[in-house]
Parts: sequence; structure tokens; C-alpha cells
Amino acid sequence: MDGEESFEPMDDQAMYEDPQEIGQDDSWAVISAFFKDKGLVRQQLDSFNEFVNSSMQEIVEEDPIRVRPEQQYVPGQQPGDENEDKEHVVKFEQIYLSKPTTTEADGETAVLFPKEARLRNLT
Repeated sequence: MDGEESFEPMDDQAMYEDPQEIGQDDSWAVISAFFKDKGLVRQQLDSFNEFVNSSMQEIVEEDPIRVRPEQQYVPGQQPGDENEDKEHVVKFEQIYLSKPTTTEADGETAVLFPKEARLRNLT
């Protein structure tokens, strides 16, 4: 076996040891580069957009809501006659989001902005 290198498996500890340690200056360089590239709120905006565009619909589609009415006393009716096997299923299909609006006392509908919602204690 001339010219061939032998392979010796590494133990678990040796596999995770890094010959070059990462220092505090290296960490701050990575953090600074991230914020320079993405800004302070990009991660939150991306997360919200992902939730609105796909996750919210997936949650709604997961399982329908099943409701069984409780047995009630009705004079002249034998218990368990009618409602025993009833089940109501509520299932939502396609959902959508629209701009927030408010309806005033005079019936006028207007777009609701965050500042106005806070001032009117609607949050």
C-alpha cells in the first residue's frame, strides 16, 4: 500500500475541537456584518412575511373544528333521542388579509393606521 494514506477514525471530542479558536473580535465582526447586510428589523419582517404568506394558511388547513352539542333537557323528549350522533364541522378554506379598517358611528369606513389605533385604544 505505497502512497496510500491510512484513515483513522476520530473520537467524538477530537471531532469538535477546532485548532483555531473563535475570539470575541471574530464574533463581533460576524454580528456587525450581519446587521450591515440585513439591518435591525429584516429578520422580524421576513419572519412575519413568511407567516402571512404560508404558515397562516397551513395552520387554518390543518384540522377542522368539530363541535358536538351537549345533551339538553327538553320537556317531552326522551334523553339521547336526537342530538346523540350530531357533530358540526367547521372548516375554513382560503384566507386573506386586508388593510385594517374601522367603521365610524356615521357608517363611514376608513383605513386604520397604527397611531390612530393606539390613540383610540383599539390595540
